Amino acid sequence: MKKSSFYNLATDELVPLKIQRDAIADWLFTSTIGKLVNFAISFPVFSQIASKYLNSSMSFKKIDGFKREFEINDDEFIEDDFKTLNEYFIRQFKPTARPFSKNEGDFSSLAEGYYLVSPDASLPIKGITSTAKELIQANPEFEIKQSIVVRLSPKEYHRFHFPFSGVLKSLKTIEGKLFSINPVTLKHDSQLFIRNKRTVLLLEFDNQSRAYIVLIGATYVGSIQITHKVGQRFNKGDQCGYFEFGGSTAVILLNTEMTFKEKILSYSQQGIETFAKLGETIAINTYK
Repeated sequence: MKKSSFYNLATDELVPLKIQRDAIADWLFTSTIGKLVNFAISFPVFSQIASKYLNSSMSFKKIDGFKREFEINDDEFIEDDFKTLNEYFIRQFKPTARPFSKNEGDFSSLAEGYYLVSPDASLPIKGITSTAKELIQANPEFEIKQSIVVRLSPKEYHRFHFPFSGVLKSLKTIEGKLFSINPVTLKHDSQLFIRNKRTVLLLEFDNQSRAYIVLIGATYVGSIQITHKVGQRFNKGDQCGYFEFGGSTAVILLNTEMTFKEKILSYSQQGIETFAKLGETIAINTYK
């Protein structure tokens, strides 16, 4: 699943893809010692210990180094007196930085990250054969017609929002390990989506469409916070929740056949991700 570039939706250009620490990821999945280390750190207790540090004042001194490593520009974020690295990690955009289309027929990017889309129910990543039933550990309540995978790298905004208006119908947590997930690690283990801890949301939208959103934890990301309650209504663009420290992944399973922007679909079929800003329109919902 080697990807040398990604498509930037906003600038309409291909950009070289940089996977931070890919050599470390390769080592964790290929060397004997690396595999032992990877197995050890995949247990949630490791992430719980790491979380205590990341949420402590001792981690404050790591913020500047984190910004430099991932070349983060803070101009679009709310200024705050961050006291821990995790507080900085879950920073928020300024209110006008990421507008959503008001049209309920426009499927807006629910997270700022790297998208792969599928015109059918199969996951849009070569070699990943996990089914909807395996992802949600239940028989889906509706026929899955399309799927989307969005990857959030550590540098990205780690809050996620609702792509349409509607109601949160159900919520459940599926326990699992916390392996690192990125294009490099998925190349070595195609079952990571169903091996890792995840949170499953069932959403019912006002425009007749329905979706499962599967939020997949990873190393350090032992905590996925949902800021809405089951049965509560939400408006398009409202915050749904956030991932705590680490890279993260979400899988969206849809009961509708949307019309994706041509280049997003074309590049996805080539295994090339599309980077979309939060709120950008990536498809039109023509419910059928």
